[in-house]
Amino acid sequence: MTLVLQANCGDEYAILTGDLMGRKYSNPDYFERGGDKGDPVEIVLGIQKVARVSNLVLAGTAGCHDLGTWLRKDLQAQAGSGDDLASCMVLAGRIIESMKSKKHAREVFGMEPLYLNHLYNPYCFGFVLTGFYKGGGTGQVVFHSSPEGGSFKEVRSKGNRSYYMFTPANNYKQEMDAFFDLKGGPPVITSTLAQMTVLHHTLSGMLPEHISGQMEILILERKKRGMKPGFIKIDVDQPTIEGAIKNIGLVYASKSLLCLN
Repeated sequence: MTLVLQANCGDEYAILTGDLMGRKYSNPDYFERGGDKGDPVEIVLGIQKVARVSNLVLAGTAGCHDLGTWLRKDLQAQAGSGDDLASCMVLAGRIIESMKSKKHAREVFGMEPLYLNHLYNPYCFGFVLTGFYKGGGTGQVVFHSSPEGGSFKEVRSKGNRSYYMFTPANNYKQEMDAFFDLKGGPPVITSTLAQMTVLHHTLSGMLPEHISGQMEILILERKKRGMKPGFIKIDVDQPTIEGAIKNIGLVYASKSLLCLN
């Protein structure tokens, strides 16, 4: 399953995290039949869900892993290094339309054609783009599958932090709202990283059969106005919240200086 968290703030940073667990169903019509009917399920680790697609944009996918990999690879192949969030949203829309036009997904990615139906089933596929606009500021673009073939929603950060999450279930928004309480104004990036880490470990502890404790963190951070955002990737494999936060803080501190170059 999936836990992907996204947070961005003003013209300062965009962060994306993803767990590394996937579930492989022996019967590919799992979603078509509305859920688990007793088919064998294989837990697969090392499943990437987040990626940098340009110097200004990150992408995280949820639901059908094959469609997610297809989307991320096409975005990385087609986006220019300077493409901003608005440009990548347009490009993602073209890729989704290209997916819909395929009669046989096997031609593109070795998938069963059935997986294309996930674009038309609620909660079967989704993704979030987060990053910077060329004119300044950050934002997020969220796509959800639907009977109409999916829909996009764009939210620009207006000086405050915005956030989003994909989880294996749909009833954890209150946890994210609690962890991301904005009393006192938008926090600095290190506070946001700590909050995202605590939330990830909390939910993975509640749903260990769906969310791995391991996580990837991708960061785009603009240290000074007018500078190109720097990129940081952090791999987290600590079993405790305290250990994970300490490791993330150390790695971030050592790498963030490079963002000034």
